[in-house]
Amino acid sequence: MPLSSASQFIIVNYHYVEDPRPDFSGIHPCSVSEFERQVRYLVENYTVTSVPELFRAVQEGRSGTHAAITFDDGLRDQLEYAVPILRNHGAPAMFFFITGTLEGFVPLAHRIHLLSSRMSMAEIAYAFNAFLKESFPDVSERYYISSDRRLTDRRLHEDVMSANVKETLILIPKEIRDAFFRTVASHVLGEDEGVITRRLFMNGDEMWELERAGFAIGSHTHYHESLEHRDEAAFREDTAKAQKVFSRSLGKTPTVISYPHGRSSEATKKVLEEFDFTHGVTIERRSVTAEDDPFAIPRFDTTDLKVFLNSAHVS
Repeated sequence: MPLSSASQFIIVNYHYVEDPRPDFSGIHPCSVSEFERQVRYLVENYTVTSVPELFRAVQEGRSGTHAAITFDDGLRDQLEYAVPILRNHGAPAMFFFITGTLEGFVPLAHRIHLLSSRMSMAEIAYAFNAFLKESFPDVSERYYISSDRRLTDRRLHEDVMSANVKETLILIPKEIRDAFFRTVASHVLGEDEGVITRRLFMNGDEMWELERAGFAIGSHTHYHESLEHRDEAAFREDTAKAQKVFSRSLGKTPTVISYPHGRSSEATKKVLEEFDFTHGVTIERRSVTAEDDPFAIPRFDTTDLKVFLNSAHVS
């Protein structure tokens, strides 16, 4: 159900918060002025609270309207542009960090953002198909990126080529993906991963400062791999790595997780409970209801709130 003035319990999620710029055209950020508008609306019309407290309010059937604000990825622009606005409005928020970025790792999604800022999706697909034929001929047909039919029923809001490139790079074996970026994409990007992580993501000290300032910190896993087809042992290892980084940086570990690409599996909840997680948020775009599982809490995207505010003529 679309976000509306009748939406009582909502979580709104953000990624990049910055003004669009030509050198980073592969992303579609929430502009700074739009973020200001959205936070102001939420503060004026909702009790803005934490994810666990909002979920508790839903379960208890509390009256009034309640909202939570979340950020995925731990991006530097969130610190530079979003945090001052949140502070100015006295709005709490939760930031989900990919702990691998604190150690110089660049996740797949952000590699794609950088690459698509320099190449069209058709050019990326052509480069990938040529790379497969040259380096992994045995699977070149299996993982061929097509331009005339959708590979999955996901990303229906995107054009066929964009959706197919992203889904293929998510689903292929990690060794093929890493080889592609190491031997092909790195020549286009022209920067090593350490430089990219320092430019795009917050560091451990900045995460600690956020937590010290009263903002909540959550996990977005260590390597930001889709959990949909990941086996239990691999996810357990990833979670252990992430919690170790959080413990070292914060002196404690998060209890709320945001699933990479919004996807999880049957094994996910079991592992999370082993590590004392209590809540998990998805990218299913709707209000939170009393029937929701605490490990599958839906969130609206910033674009959903933008569409609603525009339709309601909120300035």
